[in-house]
Amino acid sequence: MLPAFALFLIALFVAATSEAHEGHDHGEEQVETTQSGQAMIVRVKRAEDCEVTLKHPPIEPDKELSARLMVTKFETNEPVGKVKVVLVIEGNGFQNEIPVTETSTTGLYEFNLPPMQQGDYKLKARLDVAGNLAIANFGNIQVKPLEIEPSANQSLWARTVLIVIGTLFLLAVVVALIALVVKFVQRERSVEDETVTV
Repeated sequence: MLPAFALFLIALFVAATSEAHEGHDHGEEQVETTQSGQAMIVRVKRAEDCEVTLKHPPIEPDKELSARLMVTKFETNEPVGKVKVVLVIEGNGFQNEIPVTETSTTGLYEFNLPPMQQGDYKLKARLDVAGNLAIANFGNIQVKPLEIEPSANQSLWARTVLIVIGTLFLLAVVVALIALVVKFVQRERSVEDETVTV
C-alpha cells in the first residue's frame, strides 16, 4: 500500500513540474515592451485623395532617427510619386519643418527625425500633389525612453534557479519516500521473521 502511494506522489510531482517546462509561462501574460531595432510604429492617415503611412522606430529623447513615409491613392492603394512632402513637428517649445526625400521606389519617401527632448509633440505632413495641397494630421507622438524588458540572460538565470530548486525538492521527496519504503519493508520482514520463529 505504502509503495503504491509513494509512486503516486512521485508521478504527481513530476507531472506538475513538467507542465511549466522551458518556453512555457503559466503565470500572468507578460506585457510586451519595445526595444530599439525590434519594432516599428506605423501611423496611417488620410489626406484628401491620398493615404499617408508613416513608419518609424520608437522615438527616444535626444536621438536622431531615420523614418519612412508612403503616399498612396486612398481608393486604389496605388503609390503616388513626385509628391512634395514636408513634416511639421511642434510642441515642448520646439517647432521644426522636415523635408522628405523621394526614394527610387515610387510613393516611398525618407527623412530623419531630429533629436527632441522627452515630451509630447504634434506631427503632421503637408503634401503638394501636382499643385493640390493636403494635410495628414498624425496627432500626438510621444518622445520617451524605451522600456527595456529583462535580458534573455536574466530570464534564463531566473529559470535555471527555479529548475534547480524544483529538482532539489523532488530529490528530497524521492529520498524521503525511498527511506519510508525501506523502513516499511524492513518492518514487514521483521514481523515475518518473528512469525516464523514463533
